Amino acid sequence: MPNETPQDGTEMPDAPTNDPSPATDTSPERLMIGIIGAPHGTSGAMRIRIISDFPERLATLSHVSIGDDQQRRRLRSLRGASPSAILEINGISSRDEASMYRGMPLYMDIRDAKPLDEGEYYWHQLIDMTVVNADGETLGVLTSILQTGANDVYVVTQPDGAELLLPAIKDVVLEVDVPHKRMVAKPLEYL
Repeated sequence: MPNETPQDGTEMPDAPTNDPSPATDTSPERLMIGIIGAPHGTSGAMRIRIISDFPERLATLSHVSIGDDQQRRRLRSLRGASPSAILEINGISSRDEASMYRGMPLYMDIRDAKPLDEGEYYWHQLIDMTVVNADGETLGVLTSILQTGANDVYVVTQPDGAELLLPAIKDVVLEVDVPHKRMVAKPLEYL
C-alpha cells in the first residue's frame, strides 16, 4: 500500500452517506513525500526524511512544493537514498532560509505519482471509506492506516467509537470500491 499522504485543502464530509452513486472526486492535488529536516551546509540545501514507498521516484521529479504553499518550486538537486536525502530547491539559497522550512512537509504533484498496479491504492483513496462485512452490515469507517512491516493494518472506527483493526490481506479485505468509497471485509475471528 503506497504511503503517500494527501494534501488538497478540501474538506471531507463528517460522516459517510449511504448514497449508492459514486463519490465526488476528492483526489488530492499533491502527495506528501517527505518531511524537511535540518539545513545541510551553507547554500540552502536541506535534509529530508522520505516517507514515500517509492523513494526512487523522487530522483525523477523536476518540481516540489513545501508546506501550505501550493507554489511548485524547481528541484535543483537530490542526493542520497531512503530514508533520508539532501535536496536543493530554487529560491532557497542560504542556511537561514533553509532552516525556516524545518519540520514542514514536502509534496509532489499527484500527476507525477507512480501508476499503481491492480489491487494497490494510495492512502487518500482509502481514508474515510465505509467498511462493511460480506452481508453488507456496516463495520465502520476506515480512519487511519498503520504500517507494521509485514502488511498495513486498517483502523476502522465503529459506530460505537471502538476501533476494529483489519490486516490489509486478501483473506480479510475482500473488495475495495474506490469510486463508491466502500470496502467489504471479513474481520478475523479471535478466540
